[in-house]
Amino acid sequence: MKAFTFAQCVFYLREPGVRGGFRYTHLDQLVEPGDDLPTAMPPQIGDLVNLAGVGLFRVVDRQWSYPAYGSAYWPYGQDPKGRVRLDLMVERAKGMFVDEEAGE
Repeated sequence: MKAFTFAQCVFYLREPGVRGGFRYTHLDQLVEPGDDLPTAMPPQIGDLVNLAGVGLFRVVDRQWSYPAYGSAYWPYGQDPKGRVRLDLMVERAKGMFVDEEAGE
């Protein structure tokens, strides 16, 4: 049986709310539908991710979801039909060189 080799990365933007909590937005509202990122090297917590046309983000949390063995996505005795899903919580980022001071 073959192993999962790709993760389907799904991005959610976390922004401060008005009452001290957070607002969450699935980034498919900001990019083309279905443009979630399939990759063999998903971003880790703390990584910067540049989503073309949307902006630069820092990964603050992640959650893996696997299909159940015996489900429609992974029938008994067969290879999985889909990818592992990785939900990524991101916040807007300024970049790697933040608050740089001029040298003397």
